[in-house]
Amino acid sequence: MIFITKSKQMAILLVFILIFSYLSTTFAFEISLVTNHSLPTKITTTPASNVNLSMNTKINQKIVQSTQVLRVLDSTPLIDKESKLYDLVKYSSLSSPIFDTLVDYDFETGNIIPSLALNWVVSNDSKQWLFILRENVWFHDGSKFNGSAVKFNYDRLIDPSHPAYSSDETFDNFPLESIDVISEYRVIFRFSTSFAPFLEVQAPDVEIKSPINFQGVNISTLIGTGPYQYDQIVKEEDKQTLILTRNPSYFRGIPPFEKIYYIIFYDFEDCSVAINANLGDVAPFDPPEVNFTEYWDLPFTSAGQIHLGWLNHQHQILSNHKVRLALNFAVDKFQYMSELNAIGYRGKTVFQSFFPRFLSYRNDSLPGYPYNVTKANELLDEAGYPRDNNGYRFNLEIIVSNSTRERADFLVGYFDTIGINCTILALPFIDAVNKTFFQGEFELALFHITQLHNPSFLHWLLHSTGQFNAGNYSNQLMDQVLELSFTSPIHQEREYYNSMIQTIAQDEAPYLLLFENLNQYCRANHVSSVVKVNKNYSFGFNYSLSVNSEIFVYTDIPISSVSLYFPFTDTLITQLDENNFNINISMSYELEQYFQSFQGTGKFIQVSTDQKNAKYRLRYYYNSFEVEKLFLDQLYSYNQNSNSWSLLDIISSNSSLRYIEVELKGGLHFLSLGRKFIFITYKLVPIISLLFGSVLVFGVVIVFYNQLQINRFKRRYNL
Repeated sequence: MIFITKSKQMAILLVFILIFSYLSTTFAFEISLVTNHSLPTKITTTPASNVNLSMNTKINQKIVQSTQVLRVLDSTPLIDKESKLYDLVKYSSLSSPIFDTLVDYDFETGNIIPSLALNWVVSNDSKQWLFILRENVWFHDGSKFNGSAVKFNYDRLIDPSHPAYSSDETFDNFPLESIDVISEYRVIFRFSTSFAPFLEVQAPDVEIKSPINFQGVNISTLIGTGPYQYDQIVKEEDKQTLILTRNPSYFRGIPPFEKIYYIIFYDFEDCSVAINANLGDVAPFDPPEVNFTEYWDLPFTSAGQIHLGWLNHQHQILSNHKVRLALNFAVDKFQYMSELNAIGYRGKTVFQSFFPRFLSYRNDSLPGYPYNVTKANELLDEAGYPRDNNGYRFNLEIIVSNSTRERADFLVGYFDTIGINCTILALPFIDAVNKTFFQGEFELALFHITQLHNPSFLHWLLHSTGQFNAGNYSNQLMDQVLELSFTSPIHQEREYYNSMIQTIAQDEAPYLLLFENLNQYCRANHVSSVVKVNKNYSFGFNYSLSVNSEIFVYTDIPISSVSLYFPFTDTLITQLDENNFNINISMSYELEQYFQSFQGTGKFIQVSTDQKNAKYRLRYYYNSFEVEKLFLDQLYSYNQNSNSWSLLDIISSNSSLRYIEVELKGGLHFLSLGRKFIFITYKLVPIISLLFGSVLVFGVVIVFYNQLQINRFKRRYNL
């Protein structure tokens, strides 16, 4: 028999007591936090004046020190020795380092990020956009960037009577009515119709140029706010060289190179020779004549083309969606890409859905149309097209341009496998376009469309009135969802609608999906960590945005008979009475001083108005990350006087569109979503307490039972 000594008994009992005391204290604190939502330290407001934005550069300092000049090689047949500077800018890729835009793309995430505009607010119908501009930014000519400069640059796009109007820089179907400057660093864009894709479609493309001394298309059109500024141009027999110098006062930080030489050849072959001779550092294209060595890096860009087969839905056979599905399943897209790559096509990747892999809102869970001949044959059988004595089900004509005939040649074999007898009609490009898009005399036609960075371009392809919907595809539900995605400025809503678009398109197979052609460009290895490629083959540099926890602040935004969406705080504010009021709103993720004892993420929204009695609704949109971390049906309001939290009544909620809505009244409010890990602990408290209580009782019983056995042993042997 094994006995436990008395000292060990007491030690065991003490350990159990300490463990139980610690757990009881911890759980009691967590229960208090859940029931009262109290904070260890008091929340204090963060005035808008304390908000600051700092831009830090990610630049390899060794490269900056050793490489003072960046050489960009380019070629275009649209310029020659007599071309003016304006033409040089128009037909080459050199604009990016000279100018900034209101917003930029983050090509790694696909998100819109601030540039000359710090943040923005948009009406719920996406007809009004308020931009809050960056201060202390200067044009290269020394003039100040402000709201008037923004108005000047957009007015000249929509007003033919504007002194700086240029038809070459206008946008088709741009429903902008006016731009109002409401203060030096605030402007409102007003549109005639809902225009939710404004940020993705136009705002990143409109270069903000200096209004001072702007004289149409002369040298002053190269005066921007960008990291590099115009120095001089050198004209030679075979090329022109534009020299840019560093802008030392650039708001994002000191640019990495002292100078940039844009060397633009008139002849493409001369440019290829220069690339092969390693005479440059960057070239904005992927010439097949280039022999790549260890000197060159060849990264992909996010821009490119999507290659499709346009199917005529008015054709008796192709109007059957099972036939269209069969065509998609019949093509081995990986083998098809390999065949194209073997004859010189570069940058191909499988196009599995109508959302290319760099497009926002892409649903990666959709399977696409994996190669499956058995399924394709079954679908054709179900559609009522059996094979004849020759093994064919029906005939199909493929229209293609002469220069891309090989794309059709490779398809013939795939379709022959499932009993479709194909003929190829190769035409000059213009004739192929006319026959397909203007005359509508086609069955299957192969073309590509330039890939945009926003899914709104799908309206052209999938809406019944879309300008590139040559096959007359029509689906009422698809039209409705496309229109909703084009109207709503709210990220979560657009994500939901675009997911529906992809699901409908997956089932309907309105086109033959083939491949994406990702643009490639040459970049020397020694500048690969500094130079990045921007859309449309323009170049930028690796800058990163560094912000403090309270950066997303809107101050004194007028609310007047309209619902306003605040993108950086994921909130929609709707006025409930006739009294106009100003609203201040900010958002921050959990600060350590608020919850020093816990791990996890919390989100805090601070909102206040200038009228104590103003009534409004606040709709909070949550993201996919918060679905995992936070309770989405519980929104708490913080009371500064009692230093406690209370649960608000939810007016409405929608799990598909991912929002909850509460009603508030004037004053100052701190709002926070409940954190899941706290509530899970709270729900487990009775079980865990019972478990550890049982362990403690069991330990005490063991100690006393052991003591009883010792006493019996002593009595038996008279010890």
